Formats: sequence, C-alpha cells, structure tokens
Amino acid sequence: MRWLTADWPADLPDGARHGWTPAHRRRLASAVAPVAAQVRAALTVPGGRTLVLGTEELMYTPMRIADALARRGPGEVRYQSTTRSPVHPVDVDGYAIRTALTFPAPDDPGRDSHLYNVRPDSYDDIVVVVDEGVDAAAPAPVADPSGLVARLRPCAPVTVLTLPAHRPAPRPATTRPEPSR
Repeated sequence: MRWLTADWPADLPDGARHGWTPAHRRRLASAVAPVAAQVRAALTVPGGRTLVLGTEELMYTPMRIADALARRGPGEVRYQSTTRSPVHPVDVDGYAIRTALTFPAPDDPGRDSHLYNVRPDSYDDIVVVVDEGVDAAAPAPVADPSGLVARLRPCAPVTVLTLPAHRPAPRPATTRPEPSR
C-alpha cells in the first residue's frame, strides 16, 4: 500500500459540501491534472487497468481525477465510489451486482460501507481518494485490518490519495432585527 498526499490548493473545496461557485469549478479543472500526474507516477502499472475510488460523499473530485488520469492515457481508468447502501450480490452472468465488499465506513467506522463489482484481478491498481479528515487517524480507519484497504488488497495494489480537507472560514454571527410592534 502506498500513501500519497495530493498537491492540492488548501483553499479549494474538494466538492460542494461547503458551497461551490463557478470559480471553484474553474480552479478544480486546473488542479486535477497535476494530481493525475502524481497518481500516474505512483501506479504499479501506469498503462494498465486503474480504478479510482471515491469514498462516501467525496465523489466529484475523485471522478475528475479519474477523468484527468484517463485523458493522460494510456490504459483503462474507471471510477466508482463507496456507498452506505447495501445491495445483495448475485454472481450470475447478466446480474448488475455480482460481488460486494463490506467494511467499516472510512468516515464513520461505526457503520458499514460497501463497494460493488470489484474482485481480484479486475484492476492492476486501485486508488482510494480520501480527505484528510478521514486520513487524520492514518493508518486507521482507512487501513484498519477490517477496513476498506484491507478488503481491497486481494484485488490489486492500493494507493491512498489524501486531499486536504477544505474548512471554510466561520461566518460571523448575525442577529435578527426585533420585530416591529
């Protein structure tokens, strides 16, 4: 397992959890290409089959990193995210959900999280994208023996990519004017 810290602007949100503007979208478009280059340099098979995996609500930026990685070619890049939604897998041709991995949620180890249709030898590399709020306790909970990385290791070499957590500045308290009497 490898750990990478993304070269990411600390003041750039990783998604819309704390608000999002057109300026953020433009800045994100500029920020993902260098991160994709950083990821490609860490892959065990740079032109192989790579899965970029978002975690829970951290979906948009990992998807954009996957897109930038695919554009840099060669190789096949896919994107998925973990989910809190349980689904029953049935390993039968034509069934949509063939396999399931269940593990403590990266952002809340007290609840289960799931990942579907990832099995050994499906990928040459798996890149798990987390924010530093999840990574703060590294190597747990992401690398916990029963956690996500442990479940992924039999499937492919794993790289954990940490994005800085954007924490918006607190807004000043406002008071409501007294109603007119």
